[in-house]
Amino acid sequence: LVENGGAIVKPPQRTFVEAWTHRLSARGPVEASTDEQIRTLLADRERVLKGRHRARLVNTNRLVDWGGESGVGRMDFNWPRAREMLADGFDSLCESYRRSEEQSDDLSADDADQVLERAVKAIVEANLEIVCTPSGDLWEWRLDGCVAVPPGVSAHVWPVSLTVDQARQLDLPVMLAVPSSRLTAFTAFRLTVDRQVGDERRIAFKLPMAGAPGDRSAEILRTLIDSPERLLAFLRALLGGLDELGELGDEQGIETGGGPWREGFDSETLLEDLMRTASKDPGRLATVRRLISDLRRTEEGRDIVPDRLLTVWQAVEAALDDTET
Repeated sequence: LVENGGAIVKPPQRTFVEAWTHRLSARGPVEASTDEQIRTLLADRERVLKGRHRARLVNTNRLVDWGGESGVGRMDFNWPRAREMLADGFDSLCESYRRSEEQSDDLSADDADQVLERAVKAIVEANLEIVCTPSGDLWEWRLDGCVAVPPGVSAHVWPVSLTVDQARQLDLPVMLAVPSSRLTAFTAFRLTVDRQVGDERRIAFKLPMAGAPGDRSAEILRTLIDSPERLLAFLRALLGGLDELGELGDEQGIETGGGPWREGFDSETLLEDLMRTASKDPGRLATVRRLISDLRRTEEGRDIVPDRLLTVWQAVEAALDDTET
């Protein structure tokens, strides 16, 4: 029955119980108290459990001190001694138990700010580096180094050329597969306190970068400016203002043969804009010069810079050279 309940019965205990029950069944409860075999069985069992010096049935001194209790009565757990202590006034030193109010684990706003500031300082002062490695058609952007973010702060990181939903937990090294046009040394971090909902810090700064391809700038240009229409929109932004830059993201009309280049290109208008910029702020044309020069380095880029635009630019560039000399 005991074993069926999951308890473990040791072999000596099993042997004693089986011998006791077998002999008790054979002699009956009346003769059991005077049966020598049962008495010997009990004496041997006590000797095994308590040893020769503590077993009452084999040690006369221990038997004399024994008051006859067999351990089958009601246990008092030293309650008489405890009752004496309470009667002597111990209870006056005690207080009734009252359940305390649950303490909130959330940090205060000030404490959260301090933790976040320490986290920001730890990241800014850390020895971090970006390593770029080609990986098939993509590149591996890897953040290496060592940083000790304070306990209780979650940190995520991503290159600013990607969106925040592509961030990775700051468990160095952090690796991302990106096209070469997305390789950048500018790195963003988002810090949140685990026990303060809604509070966060975002920082971004430039880190040392190794292994980036030498033609990365040209690759970025080819990614952003992949058609004559986008090139014209980019030039309008450089010459007229950033509002024109919205056309770079407008695909409407490009695939159908329309768009700002085919519908709105005017060599004379573009020449006037370029010459006006050359006279008022010639430094702004340095960007145009680098842009056209980078695009013309590759066959794909030369297709983006049509002959009409190149003719206009060459006229402006000649005028700039005359001014500089």
